[in-house]
Amino acid sequence: MRTELVTPTVAGSSIHFSPDRRLAETESICDWHLHDEYELVYVFEGTRIFYVNNEEYRLEKGDIIFVNERVPHQTKSPVGSGGLLLQFGVPDRAKDVGILSGVLQLTGSKTADAAVLRNGTVLNKQITECVEGIESEFIHREKAYDLMIKSYVNTILTLLYRNNVIPWPEDFLDREEIHKFIPVFQYVNEHCDSKLSLSEASRLLNVDKSHFCRIFKKALKCSFIQYTSLVRICRAEEMLTETDKSIAEIAYETGFASTAYFIKTFKQRRGYTPLAYRKMKQ
Repeated sequence: MRTELVTPTVAGSSIHFSPDRRLAETESICDWHLHDEYELVYVFEGTRIFYVNNEEYRLEKGDIIFVNERVPHQTKSPVGSGGLLLQFGVPDRAKDVGILSGVLQLTGSKTADAAVLRNGTVLNKQITECVEGIESEFIHREKAYDLMIKSYVNTILTLLYRNNVIPWPEDFLDREEIHKFIPVFQYVNEHCDSKLSLSEASRLLNVDKSHFCRIFKKALKCSFIQYTSLVRICRAEEMLTETDKSIAEIAYETGFASTAYFIKTFKQRRGYTPLAYRKMKQ
């Protein structure tokens, strides 16, 4: 099993798109792999066979498959088949949603590993139009084409949320219960570069530490420590892509006890080291 480092083909984004319309001249197999990004494949000719964990999906012309992030999968492309590949992560504008989605992942509360959108359905038609729009923008590269591609990807993401292909966090997490923890979220965001205090977090809600831990886990489905680690990793990802600071500096400024612990935690969550992540995003 290999972890694939997806290389963006649209500047300033996590978007990778392959506009190759050539048909397979020989049967080929893409070995088992996984990556952080979501994956969509639109089959424009022939058939494609996807193996996602223990399931097999056979796609015909016009079908689309969605593969969730960090899900092992393999693809078989028979002679005469063709597909357009789109891979993307959650856009920066959806960081809050991304944090809550990360909370869901910590508890295993996520959508199915894969979903097939069959040709002829409304959702298939809507996403096909977006994929073909991305293809046109990518090929012609007119002024602000990258902004248009990002717009199409945002539309695809919205469609996947609205049709429950990707879970909307607030469908699983109680909005009112989460709202109570806003002071705690603010505290973590403002002080994640230093040692966070469970006593201080519980004081913000005027409860003792043991009660705080119980109600926090009940509301967010993860522990306070898991949540703070997630926020720190997300902050580190921003610094890895937006600054030239060293790995040691980033580890220190995101509150990790040591560089080694930071690298270990980052790799556990992302599947590769901070340095590999930085190189991938450059």
